[in-house]
Amino acid sequence: MIRTILTFTPDPAAIEEIERIYAAGDVLAYSLEQTRALASELAVDIDDPEHPEIVVTALWPDEAAYQEWLDHPRRAAAAPGLPELVGPVGAARRYEVRQRVVKAEDQSVRHDV
Repeated sequence: MIRTILTFTPDPAAIEEIERIYAAGDVLAYSLEQTRALASELAVDIDDPEHPEIVVTALWPDEAAYQEWLDHPRRAAAAPGLPELVGPVGAARRYEVRQRVVKAEDQSVRHDV
């Protein structure tokens, strides 16, 4: 399993617009629907409001699944206007998930990897 982490450090005034672009294009859901991704999140740094960082993470079953997203012909079109706010969107950092637990709806915890 692979976790990708993509970070942006935009102008603080651009945070709401970046969130709006992600929401308007339903970017996170689109990436899940168009690929084999398992989960995706967008988080905004709340510790440093003067230099906030945006972190976009995704969980993939394997490297090939992430590569499918990088190669997807409509990937760039999924978030029009984003590069102007954050600069060119490149590849995320990749991490191999070696241990993982999840909480089920019944609140039980299960090991997943």
